[in-house]
Amino acid sequence: MKILKDAAEKIRAFNHLPKDNPRDYHLVLLTRKGEKSLVDRRGNVSDELLSMIDKALREYFMMNRRNRMASKEEFVNKLRNKLASYEARKILATLRAATIVSPTLEPYKSEAEELYEFLSNREDGLSADGSYFCVGTTKVMHCLLPELFVMLDQNVGKAVLEYSTGQYNNFASYWKGKKVCRDELLEWRKLYGSTNSLLNLDYEPTTLTRIFDKCASIMAIRRVES
Repeated sequence: MKILKDAAEKIRAFNHLPKDNPRDYHLVLLTRKGEKSLVDRRGNVSDELLSMIDKALREYFMMNRRNRMASKEEFVNKLRNKLASYEARKILATLRAATIVSPTLEPYKSEAEELYEFLSNREDGLSADGSYFCVGTTKVMHCLLPELFVMLDQNVGKAVLEYSTGQYNNFASYWKGKKVCRDELLEWRKLYGSTNSLLNLDYEPTTLTRIFDKCASIMAIRRVES
């Protein structure tokens, strides 16, 4: 294990970083009320949840730099319209019960790619300025299905894939990072009998994908500081 090595120490270090407002992100996780995702059986996501995701992206993940998300109303309307399409609801309904440690991820790859491209593309994606919304898309996908999808930003790209800025902004890189996460989690489970011991290293609410993200982020931060 590269990312999850010394996980307890890395998680503690991440949790002591100054944060803008983790409460907004935590509310997204808590709203699941025991479910694996924020998606219902028909692939629908409520307006209330969409508003919560918008706030988490703005306040905690800082995805509105240079006004890329535009106003809350504009972003939520765009995200609502996209996720309300038949194609998106079908994908979300298919993925809602899957997790990062499901028996296999390959059956979900095409759906994941379609959702990623649908939300991140320049022509009709979520960005207000016509740019790719790749990092933001991975955070939206994670918020919708937090037990399944990892987030891939600059820090995680550097630590997990050893990529430089921008190289991770495509689905191939995203899926590669996701597989690294899964492989390490399965190795952890083999070594320690389950992933519960890993979850117990973090405070609630959390997920395995979020713990992986915390460990990778700390590794990247330390690499810059050294």
